[in-house]
Amino acid sequence: DYTAARQRVIANNIANANTPGYRRIDLAFDRKIRQVLQSGGDIGKIDIIAYEAEGTAVQNDGNNVDLERELVLMQENVLTHTMFQRIARKKFAMLSSAIVGRSRG
Repeated sequence: DYTAARQRVIANNIANANTPGYRRIDLAFDRKIRQVLQSGGDIGKIDIIAYEAEGTAVQNDGNNVDLERELVLMQENVLTHTMFQRIARKKFAMLSSAIVGRSRG
């Protein structure tokens, strides 16, 4: 859910790269997941919160979207999604193996 939501947010930032006054948006998930992992909480209960991101230069028209940065973030997000997909696939394969092995034993 997070990577799909982040892809939409990044695509929206790219679509508004030339919109005067537009401020880039990002999701506050990375920080929250670190906090949950450190506290031993449930990852499934993390809220995905959008916020106005800072850290990029504001242009004369008030827009702060850096197209190159957004493209890098989009590629990073694709890689993150792929990683999560592989982890889930391996977990399900292990569960399936355990179920099949148990029913044979």
